[in-house]
Amino acid sequence: MSDVYSLTLDGAEFSKACGGNTHPDGEACVTLARIVTTPGPWATASGPVWSR
Repeated sequence: MSDVYSLTLDGAEFSKACGGNTHPDGEACVTLARIVTTPGPWATASGPVWSR
């Protein structure tokens, strides 16, 4: 496994995705981008994550 914090975000386009929670505080949202330089991981507004 690579060090995900060393991956470059060149070419990444972030998009906001919302849904799920319908409680009084509103929907839950996350901002995601596929890390195009390496297959597998995605980036969030708070840092990289791995997907399978």
